[in-house]
Amino acid sequence: LKYSRFKQWYQRRVAITAGIDKEGKSVGCTQETTCKGPVRTAHTKNYTTEERGCGTCDEAAKTANTCVECKEDDCNKDVTESLKEYECYTFKVDGTELMKNDDAVKCYDESIMCKSLKEGSNVTDANDNVRLGGCGDCPSGADNCVSCNTTLCNGSATVTFGFITFLAIAKALL
Repeated sequence: LKYSRFKQWYQRRVAITAGIDKEGKSVGCTQETTCKGPVRTAHTKNYTTEERGCGTCDEAAKTANTCVECKEDDCNKDVTESLKEYECYTFKVDGTELMKNDDAVKCYDESIMCKSLKEGSNVTDANDNVRLGGCGDCPSGADNCVSCNTTLCNGSATVTFGFITFLAIAKALL
């Protein structure tokens, strides 16, 4: 009982944060309230080479976006075991037409999310993050993007609305 009270007092006094060390073991970071670790490459199981541990990232690693800091217990742990594996289609531009690639790409995330260019959108006006589809949600503010949440859900439509197609439809309507 005395040890338990001492431990509570000590933790409040010293601010111990549990972090994950380079071997993947949980450690108490005494005198430190910040943990550091590598950055996971979006939609993959790959991490940068920064070591996990207690303390802050050095400035060069922060600037290069290879190290991330956090303050919750075990916040710098490897999350790849809990990621869902799924597939999304990617696309290529052929003139003013968007064509689905034959093979889908593997994605790893906490939730399934694929994106593609919204049907009827101008292929040449879209940025590559939207136009080429693939893993992940649509970027913020991308009105010409549509996302879906099942594996291979973004492969049903081929977008063919280039400028020439738009002019042909406009002329037919007039």
